[in-house]
Amino acid sequence: MSGAAGAGEHDDPFLAASLASGNSIQGSRTNATLQARRLANRLSLGPYTRELESFAVEDNGNQALLLFAKILAIEQKVANIAPPSTSFTVGKALMDNIKSYVLAVLLSPKLSTYKGRTPAIRVMAVIKHLNINVPANLETDRHVYKSIKESVTTELTQTRSKIKKARKVHAEPEKSDQKYWNHVDERLALIREIAEGDEDKIQQAFSGVLAKDRQLYGTASQQAVQLQASTSWQTTVDDLMANTSAATNSPGGSTQDDDADDDDT
Repeated sequence: MSGAAGAGEHDDPFLAASLASGNSIQGSRTNATLQARRLANRLSLGPYTRELESFAVEDNGNQALLLFAKILAIEQKVANIAPPSTSFTVGKALMDNIKSYVLAVLLSPKLSTYKGRTPAIRVMAVIKHLNINVPANLETDRHVYKSIKESVTTELTQTRSKIKKARKVHAEPEKSDQKYWNHVDERLALIREIAEGDEDKIQQAFSGVLAKDRQLYGTASQQAVQLQASTSWQTTVDDLMANTSAATNSPGGSTQDDDADDDDT
């Protein structure tokens, strides 16, 4: 009986069809893998052979998705290395905005350091967020991004120089040398450490610094260089700096163009 039952199971048409279908699929995948391997050898794909073999056994839907993803990746790489079709220069309207953004960022109590990459990254974040007089291809054209970034870093250097000449801020007189902004950054770090990150305490410390600075050097109206920023505008930039990440990459996700100048002017 058991022998008859066993024979009956193997004679089941549905089971036989399922086994045949499974063998057919497995055979088809094996053939696809072998064909992919031969093609990879013919085209000298080397390390990409396994990737092609894996692609060969995917179903049609996955293959279409993988192909489209590869096309997008290639398109992005080409865009990153292709030379700009036309030259780009920063116009007056955008440059005026950059000057306002740079000053507001440098005056913001949200800024953690006045030198290095951070100030330029913060200014670029403000430019992108407010999006005023900004070219539409800023996020995709590396040449446009680099041109604007260079204008930002140049303006940062010039504005820091104006501040240094107009004010000694809170650096001691013997520290007003070429490493001036290093000393200012050290004092800023000390303020933040003492305040334990409390924004109200940091603001109080800045108010005290400003009061002492004005007592020693006078008000802005008495200086040859006047640096002004409206309260509402400053608040807008402060809020943006508090709510945006310090990591802002250039088009293509690279940070190679994000190295701000370290001039101590």
